[in-house]
Amino acid sequence: MTKSWDASAPSVHESVLTTPIIEVWDEVLCLPVIGTVDGARTAEMMQGLLESIVRQQARYAIVDLTGVRVVDTSTADHLIQLFQAARVLGVEGVLCGIRPAVAQTIVGLGLDLGAVKTMRTLRDAIKWCIRARAESGAESDANVPSAGAPRRGSRS
Repeated sequence: MTKSWDASAPSVHESVLTTPIIEVWDEVLCLPVIGTVDGARTAEMMQGLLESIVRQQARYAIVDLTGVRVVDTSTADHLIQLFQAARVLGVEGVLCGIRPAVAQTIVGLGLDLGAVKTMRTLRDAIKWCIRARAESGAESDANVPSAGAPRRGSRS
């Protein structure tokens, strides 16, 4: 029996490609943003991120703007709303990869980033989340035996 493949039928939903949400560590999600960001896309980003936060029981959400060259007034405001909504769900928001033009837009608009942790790079943001998670009493991966490793007190 042969299976037919329809090239016109998408195998991956388009929103997954435009707003990928990646679990980069236990309880840490990342939304890398690349390209042009408009009102419709930020609404899609917010919906996808909030759903992923609930589904994956995340405690930290990183939005990486490294791939975004410019944002307009509306988009910057939507990003702030995204972080506010995440905070309502009990999630700490981290914004990273902000380019100078984006920083100027945010400051020029007088938007309050007080509740949002900002970091220079995605690497810095991930490291901060891991550290904050460990400091908050979450079990660190260093205490979890690796697969196949004997546990303390167990017989080999």
